[in-house]
Amino acid sequence: MRATLLMLGVLTAAAISSSSHPRPALLRLRGGGPTASLPRPIEKKIESDNGATLQALLEDGTIDAASMTESGSSALHVACKHGAIACTELLLAQQGISANSARGDGVTPMMLAAQNGHAACLQRLLDAGAGVNQQQAEGSAALHYATRHGQAACLAALLQARRVDVNIARVDGLTACMIASYEGQQARYLVITPRLTACMIA
Repeated sequence: MRATLLMLGVLTAAAISSSSHPRPALLRLRGGGPTASLPRPIEKKIESDNGATLQALLEDGTIDAASMTESGSSALHVACKHGAIACTELLLAQQGISANSARGDGVTPMMLAAQNGHAACLQRLLDAGAGVNQQQAEGSAALHYATRHGQAACLAALLQARRVDVNIARVDGLTACMIASYEGQQARYLVITPRLTACMIA
């Protein structure tokens, strides 16, 4: 009886300790094991490029570099979307993190950087070996995003990568050249991107 009471006491203490210090929820990733979710307060720290806080959280195990938001974005997606260059560099330096990581819809950190005009983050991804021609579910590559949203600096960085395919097409058949033409931005790209211009003229 006494042993039973002692065991109940231990279990109760453990339950109280667990409730006062909850562990991060777990998400099941495609093709992999569980990883800690990325709480919104920490996501905001990444958005504001608080690299020191992110590094501390990674070092003490509060999160890991593969943590995901509720919408399925990785910490690297968040950093590149918001131009958080310090956090981008920190995350790319973590073991096991791929510059080509994709969300469920196929969107990569490079696409978000290109869409939002964060050329510095995009360049870091290129330097880390990110696939410049990687396409999301609808066939858009980073080049489509940069062109569609008029992000000239990102477009220039992508074209300077040399391995970019300017003729890569979305599922609907549109290339970046076609998008530039439809958006009426030919004159802008004549000055900035001779390679895209050559494609358009051809």
